[in-house]
Amino acid sequence: MSGRRRRPALSARTSARGRGSPPRGSTHQRSKGRTPFDVDALLDDPATRIVVCCGSGGVGKTTTAAALGLRAAERGRSVVVLTIDPARRLAQALGLDELDNTPRPVKGHRGEGLLEAMMLDMKRTFDEVVLSQAAPEKARAILENPFYIALSSSFSGTQEYMAMEKLGQIHAEAQRDGTYDLIVVDTPPS
Repeated sequence: MSGRRRRPALSARTSARGRGSPPRGSTHQRSKGRTPFDVDALLDDPATRIVVCCGSGGVGKTTTAAALGLRAAERGRSVVVLTIDPARRLAQALGLDELDNTPRPVKGHRGEGLLEAMMLDMKRTFDEVVLSQAAPEKARAILENPFYIALSSSFSGTQEYMAMEKLGQIHAEAQRDGTYDLIVVDTPPS
């Protein structure tokens, strides 16, 4: 061995915030003027219409999105959780067999609110855009065009564009029909 002394392994608490740092949200933080994040205040605020969960892979975005949707529904909000992540973990987190481009009810939560979940179907959303913008004959011609078929499912940036389009559709529908008062978005790893 070279004359180096081995450092003892650090606990998760110690390594994440430095030696001896108190846990987040602790009395120590409050005494220093820091206020812990109040998720219920965020979810209860009617001005909160869209919450986006984003970050790198494995940090808990899907779990957080599911938990936020569930908590908001328990507190009386009408919520849809939209996942853009093609990994399909949101269905599992919410106890559903499958998800697609249509909102599906999530049962088993306590509270008066509504909880639904859906997964972005990029091709179907692209088709919906065409159908909403073109006359029926032209829309059919576009939808059957081989170039469109390839473009709508594999063009770079299509997933991101269709995610924003779907979010816009849900938001417009919610404002028009009052279907949802909160949209929670679960994004793919950044």
